[in-house]
Amino acid sequence: MELNRIYNADSDTMLNEFIREGIKFDLILTDPPYNLNKNFGNDSDSLPLPLFLGITRDRIEKCRDLLTPTGSIVWFGIHNYIGFIQVIMYEAKLHYRRMNIWRYENGFSRTTTSPAAQYEPFLWYSKSPKKWTYNADDVRVPYKSVERLKNPVYYNGKNGERKEWKRSRAREPNWPRTITENAATRRHFFYERS
Repeated sequence: MELNRIYNADSDTMLNEFIREGIKFDLILTDPPYNLNKNFGNDSDSLPLPLFLGITRDRIEKCRDLLTPTGSIVWFGIHNYIGFIQVIMYEAKLHYRRMNIWRYENGFSRTTTSPAAQYEPFLWYSKSPKKWTYNADDVRVPYKSVERLKNPVYYNGKNGERKEWKRSRAREPNWPRTITENAATRRHFFYERS
C-alpha cells in the first residue's frame, strides 16, 4: 500500500486491506451513507435499520482496530441515527471527546411539514481515555467580531495563578482556514502518521 495518497475505492475493502497490512492511523474521518433512501446507484442508503446498524458496527470496530494508541475517529452522521452510532462507539470501547455540528446556511427541505435541515452532527471518539492527538491551530475558526476581544479574558493556570488569555494569530478574522472549509472536503479519509 502506498502511503500519503488518496484512494478512490470501496471503504469496506480498504479497511480490510489496511488491517491485513497492519497500517495504523492517527485520524480516521468518515462520512458514510446516512440511510436516508438516497439513490447512490447501489442501495447503500436504503437498508433495514438492523442491517444498517450492523454494517455501521462492523465499520466502527474496523476503524478502531486501525487507530494508533492516541488515534481518533471523526464520524459524520445525521440526527436520525447519531444516537445509535454513539452507543455503538461506546460498545466498541472508544472514548467520547465531543459531538460537534457542521452548520451550513443553504439547507433545504423537500417537505412542507418540517423545517429545513441546516446542520449535520459529527462525533469525535478516541482510542485512549487519557491521551489523543488534537491540533487546535489546524481547526480554529476565526472570530466573526474582534469587538469582544477588546477587554482581557482571564483564566486560572495549572497552579491556580491568574493568567491573561492571549488570542492566537490563527483566530484573526482574515485567517483563511475554517472548520467548514475542512468539513467541505469530507469523504472516507485516512491519514497516517509520518
